[in-house]
Amino acid sequence: MRFFLFVYILLITNVSFSQEDQKDTIIVALDTLPLIPLEPKSTDTILRITNLNPFFTLQVDSTLVYDLEINKPPHHFFWFLKNAPIGVKIDKNTGVLYFKADKSYFKSGKLKYDIPYKVEVGIQNLRDATERTESTFTLLFYNTEVIVSKVKPTIGNTVQLE
Repeated sequence: MRFFLFVYILLITNVSFSQEDQKDTIIVALDTLPLIPLEPKSTDTILRITNLNPFFTLQVDSTLVYDLEINKPPHHFFWFLKNAPIGVKIDKNTGVLYFKADKSYFKSGKLKYDIPYKVEVGIQNLRDATERTESTFTLLFYNTEVIVSKVKPTIGNTVQLE
């Protein structure tokens, strides 16, 4: 009887130990390429310059600093100018338009007063060449100096008033 009791106790303890949580020994092969999150596409798919003023009027010896903005994140975009008058510059990465209207440009005849200059500004995505836009603005210079007239008003010998 003791023998049966001993065997019975051994069986019960063996069954209780066999119900322990055992770790799986099968090795699962992981994918060798990491998942790359895709950039979310914005709902507005057309690239636009949002704050472009179509007309700038500058006095001689003044400075223009204008930060152009677009409707998409500015990463991976390239700014450029076409038909820009002398001295107009743009930062290709940030889109800051800069111009200092020196009087020497006007004295040398490279720029003229009261003549509108059409400047074309553009932006292009560096990753997708088809995503690009161009727009124009007009730049006009004026002078506040009094220019002495070289024409002298004269009256002839005979004047008849009616």
